[in-house]
Amino acid sequence: MTSTPPSASSKVIALSIISLVLPGSNAAASTEYVCTRGKLAVSKADTAACYSDNGCAFIVKLGADPVREFDQASAPYALARGKIVAIVTSYPALIRKVKSVGGSCSKLESAR
Repeated sequence: MTSTPPSASSKVIALSIISLVLPGSNAAASTEYVCTRGKLAVSKADTAACYSDNGCAFIVKLGADPVREFDQASAPYALARGKIVAIVTSYPALIRKVKSVGGSCSKLESAR
């Protein structure tokens, strides 16, 4: 029994699927934003929401306590009420919600 080699299109499909599931793929490398209410001023007792290792490392570097996986539904309101000082996220829906409650977001690279 002989097998036929895979077509070029089936190879492209297979590589596309692999790139979606492997860590470090382009799908996982979203741009992160730091969202604040006004100027980012951090003191020792402050906390901030973060959703990735890179985002949480940024919060630690600022001197605040990172809260991993802060509830996304309540994070914009916690930011607006001053319960947290920042949100570091790549989720577009969360960024839109922060802006709708008076916050602002900028790319994490430009905030460093």
